[in-house]
Amino acid sequence: MKIIKTTVNAKTRKLNATWTVEKSQDLEHHISDELARILQEEIEKEIVEEITGNTLVEQGWTKVPITVWQNVDMDRWLEENMTNEYKHLKKYAYFKSSADATLYILKWASDETTRSF
Repeated sequence: MKIIKTTVNAKTRKLNATWTVEKSQDLEHHISDELARILQEEIEKEIVEEITGNTLVEQGWTKVPITVWQNVDMDRWLEENMTNEYKHLKKYAYFKSSADATLYILKWASDETTRSF
């Protein structure tokens, strides 16, 4: 990979728009509807993930809080090292095998401790 440094000059431009009370109200209504839709989707997703997590625990899976930022390294490590099924649901990881859960805790808890110094 090659990193190149270059200078960028920004130009100033004037913008012109006409704005009416009706346009403002339309925009406000559209934004409100969109925010309500996004909020509804997030709430539904959270409920489904909570139900899924509870169901997995009832089936004997081990629930482990995710204490480090989920990133590509963690995902790759899980794919390479887990012997059974696992799931990431928001702030928790669920492992079908308690041995996998233990391995995960040892790996990522020790990495988090190291990163905090």
